[in-house]
Amino acid sequence: MMKVNPNNFDKRQLQHIPPYFTKFQLDRDCVDHEKKTMATWIYENCSGRFAIIDDVKFGNSKPTKRATSIGFEEESELTLFILSGSVQKKMS
Repeated sequence: MMKVNPNNFDKRQLQHIPPYFTKFQLDRDCVDHEKKTMATWIYENCSGRFAIIDDVKFGNSKPTKRATSIGFEEESELTLFILSGSVQKKMS
C-alpha cells in the first residue's frame, strides 16, 4: 500500500528532463510496464520531481540505439534509486 506523500498532489512526474535534473541513461529501451514499475517505486520511496523518457544513446564505435533516461531533481534520489537495485533487476 502506498503511503500518502503530500508532494504527490503536485505534478511530480514530468514529460521531459530539465537541464538542472541529474540524469541517468539505461543501456536499453524499457517497455511501458517497466517504466510504470519504476515510477511506482519512485512515488513510494522518493519525494522530489522526476522524469522517465525515451532517449537515444550515441556511441563512437557502436551504432546509435534507443534507450530510456531517468532524471531526478534531487541528486540523492538518483543515488537511492540506483542503490535500490531497481535498475539492475530484470523487470518482468
